[in-house]
Amino acid sequence: MKPSSVRNRHSQIIQEIGRRIVGGELKPGDVLMREESMAQHMSISRTALRESMRVLASKGLIETRQKTGTRVREARYWSHLDPDILAWRCETLPTQDFIDKLSEMREIIEPAAAAAAAGRRSASQLARILSAYQSMEAADNMDEWATADLEFHESVLAATNNELMTSLFSVIET
Repeated sequence: MKPSSVRNRHSQIIQEIGRRIVGGELKPGDVLMREESMAQHMSISRTALRESMRVLASKGLIETRQKTGTRVREARYWSHLDPDILAWRCETLPTQDFIDKLSEMREIIEPAAAAAAAGRRSASQLARILSAYQSMEAADNMDEWATADLEFHESVLAATNNELMTSLFSVIET
């Protein structure tokens, strides 16, 4: 396999297992197939599978223990602000509770980001914010508006000049 196709397959495995966990098909405490069986079942090398498992473990979705195997972790251990996990939550029919919590996060983050941006932004950052806002107003359809809305929020976060605040874009983007 070419390196790019190995990376693509590696990403597909992460996406497939991640969605199954976040979507509830695989439940906390479930033991995943043994490495050899899973690699064969998914037509992937054991090395690529191990790397995929490391990524999922870094997101808090699974844990591997000697003699007991790889288990799905409880949701309280997940990296809920991870862009992949947020996307999987939205793809797998999010609950009203999740939507409410996401809205609450945005209501906390956005005013604080706007206040920080107002005090720290450069002239070019302000121009980017204004341009995005004008694009929202001029949008002829929902897709154009949504694209401009994302640009607006991303430009406000960037204008905070705070990389920690900017990293929260995945919450806004969702």
